[in-house]
Amino acid sequence: MDADRCAWNSRPRGRDAIQRFWPEASSRARSADAARPIRLDEVTSSGDLGYALGVVVVRIPSGPELTTKYATIWQRDADGRWRLAVDSSSPNP
Repeated sequence: MDADRCAWNSRPRGRDAIQRFWPEASSRARSADAARPIRLDEVTSSGDLGYALGVVVVRIPSGPELTTKYATIWQRDADGRWRLAVDSSSPNP
């Protein structure tokens, strides 16, 4: 399975690009002293697919507050482990 992260401001494609994205994004957030509470609004699964929906609020002391909605889709592999298949976010007006 390949990987694709869909977001309003970035779209790294492929497992390697996504694995590089998260540590870099986390490092930038720590440098900016950002807080990022994550709210899980809904989670469900059926068979080998599941999803989670929620809201993330990014608060940076010296900048604006950014609220985004997210959806993740998970797929169960043959070995029974859940793997992230889609990670999508968009600004919450």
